[in-house]
Amino acid sequence: MLSVRNAVFLMAILVVASVASPEWGAQLVADRVQPLCVQVDPAEEVAEQEHMEVVRRELLSNIAIKDALITDLVSGRRTLAEVTEAFLAMNQRWPESMAVVRGHYPGRTDEEKTAHNVMGFVQYELANATPAQQAKVLTRLRAEFDARYPGTSGGE
Repeated sequence: MLSVRNAVFLMAILVVASVASPEWGAQLVADRVQPLCVQVDPAEEVAEQEHMEVVRRELLSNIAIKDALITDLVSGRRTLAEVTEAFLAMNQRWPESMAVVRGHYPGRTDEEKTAHNVMGFVQYELANATPAQQAKVLTRLRAEFDARYPGTSGGE
């Protein structure tokens, strides 16, 4: 059965193929997608749906945990290092998450890239804070960032 993860990956390939050459995209659909769209055993479909429900619950749990970690970080109850370590551990369970972190955040290591990711969450969390609150939190966190990752861009 075509899993959601495989379907998303396949759609990305199809988009790239179609942009590169409409004929190539059409041939790829004929060769790869149509054979996948066959009748699926109902038991397999139920098993896949149950698996997707487990994945959905884990993702929602991770979101709730990350939100709580960011709240604690902003309030000063946790350090940037602690939150980065927790984010990294959660992201490493999902290759797709690590691919996004590696592709979108600067840094020499996965940990440093994740620290930049955490700082992005913090900035989003502070969007409605007063400028004074923003400055206070960001100054503290940039100092932590610079101490942990000397010679980099200060958490931005």
